[in-house]
Amino acid sequence: MSSQSQDFANPLTLYATTPDSSPAISSPPHSHQRTGSFEIKNISKPKPKPKRNHTALSEEDPAMVAGHRARMKDEFYLLEGEWREYPWSARPKTRREELQMLPRLCNDFESFDKQMARLDRMPNDPGLLSQIRAYMNERAASLERKREEAERQKRWEGVSRTIEGVKELLRHDDTPIKQRGEEIREVSREVRKFSQDVHRQDQGSRQIEHRADNYGYEVRSFGMSLAQRRRRIHQVRGEGRNTF
Repeated sequence: MSSQSQDFANPLTLYATTPDSSPAISSPPHSHQRTGSFEIKNISKPKPKPKRNHTALSEEDPAMVAGHRARMKDEFYLLEGEWREYPWSARPKTRREELQMLPRLCNDFESFDKQMARLDRMPNDPGLLSQIRAYMNERAASLERKREEAERQKRWEGVSRTIEGVKELLRHDDTPIKQRGEEIREVSREVRKFSQDVHRQDQGSRQIEHRADNYGYEVRSFGMSLAQRRRRIHQVRGEGRNTF
């Protein structure tokens, strides 16, 4: 057998037909291979990516943890000052709680009035101090008008009873003249006092009406500025939540 025939007989032999051709490597056929088909083995499924643990990440970053805690602390003390006149259990601790509790906070009129009065006494202007003062002045003027009206009604009832008593006395001829005179003088004093009170209250009413007109304009301005402030607060809170 020639060397060329031996090379063809050995499948592991390297050969070249031309000088330019690259050498080819042949391998013996495997017994498990089949013509026209192939098998894919040992294909592993992709492993799921582990979920990011934000808590662990934050704990590993001291600067992030310190910054977050500082912001939460500042927010807590700011809310503590804004709602100080409310009971401790009714105060919001975060801005998120403040948004959720806002209707209930505004419906607590007693605590709300105390809080507004406290802000009115603050030396520094928080931006809404003039509007708050106008609101409190209008509320005080309204309460004063109600009090004066109640006193006027009470005095008029007293005068009416005295007048009815005088009329009753005049219907009886056997009443002593001296007693009648005393009753008449008492009625005169009551009527004179009532007239003076009416005159003084009339002057006060005109002053109150003038102040009420001014307060009405300030309250309308306060409502517009308050709506703008609420829109700014919602925008700032939205930006603040996105930074966390």
